[in-house]
Amino acid sequence: ADPAGRIVQTSATQVTLAPGTYLIAYHVSAILDAVGYLQVTPAYGGQGHLEYGVYGRTGTAGTSVSGSASWILTVPETTVLTLN
Repeated sequence: ADPAGRIVQTSATQVTLAPGTYLIAYHVSAILDAVGYLQVTPAYGGQGHLEYGVYGRTGTAGTSVSGSASWILTVPETTVLTLN
């Protein structure tokens, strides 16, 4: 929980950011049961942002895949951030 109340988890998949500047950082790690892709795309301001996404592909079933991203985000008005 943010003691200042500027970052509020509004659902299991969303946080709401009050106007300000934030360092956003996340890491994902998964084991894919089948050959395939992991894709996580941040969304805010009403659109997805592929430039801050994490993408990975496995060539063998049961293989782990992971990635991380970080960026500085300035929001001029209350904004919902999701990782899809």
